[in-house]
Amino acid sequence: MDTDGYERLTARIEEAWKEFDDPATPHRDFRLDEISDLLEPALLTQEDTERVVGRMARIALSDDEDRDVVEAALHAICTAGTR
Repeated sequence: MDTDGYERLTARIEEAWKEFDDPATPHRDFRLDEISDLLEPALLTQEDTERVVGRMARIALSDDEDRDVVEAALHAICTAGTR
């Protein structure tokens, strides 16, 4: 992937994280689904993927998240693990 394409990809992920972090965002789990979709083609570097998976793991283990959010985080971890 070219540098500009990689920057667009990581910018999309960062935007999804910002929306996820906003408690006013409806269906926060959809933001995690979006990140999961971006992980699927395995275009991120190993370091960036590990950073995303680490954050997803923290979300999945959180007692403060609802079931849909936890399930979306677990799905994203599985998606990243198939690379």
